Amino acid sequence: MFGLCLLISYLAYLIATAFWRCKDWARLLTIGFSALELVFIPRHATISSRFISVIDILYLFTPHVRSVFRAVVTEGRTTRFGSTPLEKKLNVAPDLSNSSSGQKLLASKIP
Repeated sequence: MFGLCLLISYLAYLIATAFWRCKDWARLLTIGFSALELVFIPRHATISSRFISVIDILYLFTPHVRSVFRAVVTEGRTTRFGSTPLEKKLNVAPDLSNSSSGQKLLASKIP
């Protein structure tokens, strides 16, 4: 019994890590688990659990979320000014607050 609990928690850890790294298979697996929960949910389950499953599925199918999970993220590769390939694709400004080159860049643009 303890081994089964350990295996389930390890699988949950792997899925959560993949979700954090925006892996598309984790998004699809979550959609599948939410759909299974809707189909095989007990009769005495609350409306709120069904509502949360539907919201999960709808949110994971929105175009913005799909594009983030399908973007190719190359970890460890940044440009000189700190933009990652994902930030460039999504037109997000890099966080320049903690880098010394970012402070030099901001200082050079101030008249």
